[in-house]
Amino acid sequence: MASVKVNRSLCSICGKVPSLSFCVGCERVFCTDHVEQHRLDLSSLLDRIVLEHDQCKQKIIQYTEESKSHPLMKQIDEWEKQSIEKIQQVAVDARKQVLRTFGLFASDAITTMKNLTEELTRAQNNDNFFEKDLRQWMDTLTKVKKELDKPPTISIRKGGSDVPFISKIIINVSDIFDKSAGRISIKDEGKLIVNIGSNGYGTVRSKGEYSTGKHRFRFKIEHTSTHKWNLIGIVSKTTPLQATAYNTLTSFGWIANNFVCLNGKLFANHNGYKSDVDKNDIIELLIDCNQQTIRLTNERTHNTHELTVDIALCPFPWQIQLSLYYSKDRIRLLWR
Repeated sequence: MASVKVNRSLCSICGKVPSLSFCVGCERVFCTDHVEQHRLDLSSLLDRIVLEHDQCKQKIIQYTEESKSHPLMKQIDEWEKQSIEKIQQVAVDARKQVLRTFGLFASDAITTMKNLTEELTRAQNNDNFFEKDLRQWMDTLTKVKKELDKPPTISIRKGGSDVPFISKIIINVSDIFDKSAGRISIKDEGKLIVNIGSNGYGTVRSKGEYSTGKHRFRFKIEHTSTHKWNLIGIVSKTTPLQATAYNTLTSFGWIANNFVCLNGKLFANHNGYKSDVDKNDIIELLIDCNQQTIRLTNERTHNTHELTVDIALCPFPWQIQLSLYYSKDRIRLLWR
């Protein structure tokens, strides 16, 4: 009787003993002696990821605690002592702005880590995970750590006041644009907006939202067409984003050709407004939530224009809103 020869793959680790087990995760085969070693290797890698995960959680906790004793808080305290009776509420609002900024910065990381904690706990309890899961978890931790290494830039500046020895303080926060609609692209980590393709409306909104205090922002007009069509202003966060900002309800701001936008309606020469924006101009937008006004200043011409915002028409919180129409037009959000 002829013998039957059976072809069996050799163990992926020792390469000598015929395999008895197949791993669906890495698609390799193992002998009896090494299948358990392979599983121990995977468990060891999971332990490393759990350690990295715990370190990230600790960094978030430390970051949150340190934000409460940030040097900016000491500056606010010193300013408050100099004029406590007149500006105590302003100091409280300023603290809220600083803490809110740090809180918004860490919110995405906190949510991501909460979800990752649940996944890792299930993996440890059920011993149900493979190489693909481990790579995904490690990639998530790497992304979170990179985000935590780039905290928001915040500073304090002093403005004028009715009393000479009392200086108003304004919290300057580095915002970015993170939402868009229409023919527009957000680039350079949220600092640059560019009209893309052929002519067509496109609108962006800021990540930050504003309900109290004063906030200053500066924009550089890196490129504008001969028609110089753009919109700079604010909108209520509650209003859905659309490509045509000038006719969006709750929109307030300034456009080319001497038009002002008030609650999504255009008015020519409102309060004597004359548009003078040109290429390379630096434009400052001041959002004063306490006075319910916004102010636009061209640093080249020194022309300043102010709008009163009816919060019944444009409720808080507000967001910055920019819009472009002509191809290749570009506006950059500057810091300081």
